[in-house]
Amino acid sequence: PVVPAPAERDITSAAVSTPIGSASTGLASPAVPSPVVAQASDLPDLGPAPAVVSDHWLNVEAPLDWTALDGTVRVVEFWTFGCINCINDIPAVRGWHDAYGNRDDFRIVSVHYPEFAREHDLDAVAASLERLHVPYAVAIDNDGVNWRAWRQRAWPTRYVVDRHGRIRFTHVGEGAYDQTTHAIEALLAER
Repeated sequence: PVVPAPAERDITSAAVSTPIGSASTGLASPAVPSPVVAQASDLPDLGPAPAVVSDHWLNVEAPLDWTALDGTVRVVEFWTFGCINCINDIPAVRGWHDAYGNRDDFRIVSVHYPEFAREHDLDAVAASLERLHVPYAVAIDNDGVNWRAWRQRAWPTRYVVDRHGRIRFTHVGEGAYDQTTHAIEALLAER
């Protein structure tokens, strides 16, 4: 069942994004100035980002501590390895990791929430990360704790969270890569 988001986090109506299936599908170069979002103040405040928590993390030496990420810009993505739209999104997310991942003030936080029984298997998830060349931190959300906390409805969904833990941009489905890049750059430039 679809659970409506509280008014403070009604991300579906306030999001700065292009519709699914729009023409914007290329990943913008990190060096290109942002024509869509000139500064962070242009991005709406969509409310506080819930903590991402998990007992199982992949691609990290130790579990991520959400509170330790305060002061960083975060891209949080919800996906599952059996979803073709999620697979199509991975090159863009990997591109942001490659472009900004060497910074101390940026982090990709991926949340794998399974749709089908076979996607619950940790070994299958780990194999998919290798096959799909996913280098960033992945929280395993087999019990749906994060899915429910973020009031998720679809795969893939991505959020850009500012240094203060506020959601400033979201997009459901493939696409909006240029807009996501602009949001990341605007928030990284904000001090």
